[in-house]
Amino acid sequence: MIEEEKIEEWDNRPVRCKKVIYPQCLDDNAPSNYFVGIWCGARGTGKTFLATKLLKTLEEKGIYFDGEKVPQRIILICSTARSDSNKVFETLKNIDWENDIIEDYSDEALKKKIEEVQNDLQEHISQRRDSENFMSMLRKKSTAL
Repeated sequence: MIEEEKIEEWDNRPVRCKKVIYPQCLDDNAPSNYFVGIWCGARGTGKTFLATKLLKTLEEKGIYFDGEKVPQRIILICSTARSDSNKVFETLKNIDWENDIIEDYSDEALKKKIEEVQNDLQEHISQRRDSENFMSMLRKKSTAL
């Protein structure tokens, strides 16, 4: 068991910092995003079903940021993702089966996927900024007329 021990000479108060707010499911019973899940158990004990059930629930309830629903993306790292014994994964709507399944895990494959997601995010931010600038320009033109 882990026990916390106060060190008298140290300031044990938490460091204050601005909390980062991430997109979340509005259901208070849902786990906080972002999380990493590891399911361990013998064959046939429901690992895949449990993981899929959690992801399906989040798909159905949605993920929100500032009151706006945001798209979901599931990246699955599973050596048996395409096997006949794991057909339940096919019920997930937010998996891109061509690009977001990693069956042969390596640190390099994970690093490459993380870089891809970061690039996709930057592209999205850039497109959104361009769209907002364009709409602002249109509003300025319409008020000038």
